[in-house]
Amino acid sequence: MTSSAEMHPVRLSNIPVKVKGVESRKSDNQQDGFLRDEAYTSIKSAIITGQLKPNQRLIEETIASGLGTSRTPVREALHKLEKEGLVFQLPTMGFAVKGVTEEEVEQVLDLQRILEGYAIRLATSRIREDEIRSLNGLICRQEDCLLDGDVKRFMRLDSEFHETIHRAAKHAQLYHLLQSLGDCVDRYRMIVFRSHANLHLSILDHKEIVSTMKAKNAQKSEELIAKHMVRANNFIRKRIRWARAWDDGVDKERGRMKVATRIYRGYWLKGSSFQKGVTIRSHTGNDSRGRGGRR
Repeated sequence: MTSSAEMHPVRLSNIPVKVKGVESRKSDNQQDGFLRDEAYTSIKSAIITGQLKPNQRLIEETIASGLGTSRTPVREALHKLEKEGLVFQLPTMGFAVKGVTEEEVEQVLDLQRILEGYAIRLATSRIREDEIRSLNGLICRQEDCLLDGDVKRFMRLDSEFHETIHRAAKHAQLYHLLQSLGDCVDRYRMIVFRSHANLHLSILDHKEIVSTMKAKNAQKSEELIAKHMVRANNFIRKRIRWARAWDDGVDKERGRMKVATRIYRGYWLKGSSFQKGVTIRSHTGNDSRGRGGRR
């Protein structure tokens, strides 16, 4: 299969890196640290939000040029992202954005579903009135985002909604475990919320969850969060299959085009006539028979 990593190298316009300069009093080490953190944060944000696509190349020289620095801070940022599983090294040179697999989604979301279920069970019995009000306020702001079509802000509010529940559980270790899944989950959120129908369903789920928490029905709350997670899991896996089928179709089409191009180029370069019985394969998959005679 042809890798899109080789076809779509990242440009500076793809990464919102904006560095206006550093104060002269900062040492070289401080400056490198600042630029490394800036590159790390910007690239990571672009990957999570989907601005950088799976298999898209990240060229050190291009990013370093935009930052006005050497390649070293950029390379350090990319190695850090590689350890976090967001980028991978290409066989030739440079890095590319790592895609999302069905197996990864299933593992992460299954783990999150178990942890979320335990968290919401604890939170339902421990949540305070002010925390219930905070959850309702977040839902109202999500409804505003739905009307405005502001998906990125909706995603941030969704993350804040779940984090409020995690804090309400009053369980430090559980909270940190859930936070450790944050980057993966945020990336999945963007996949889910690209469909506006899912925005509406998410709001309905949130309202029902808050209602059961307010009623102190821990079992029902756990069932609702599980349903919420399973729907997201199924949707993401379906999108991955669609993307894979699309890529396979594009690669097959490219293959057919290459066959047709080679045959046509051979004909024009030699300046010869088509021979009887020679099959010309078009990109549509239909065959046409060459006819004898001069051009």
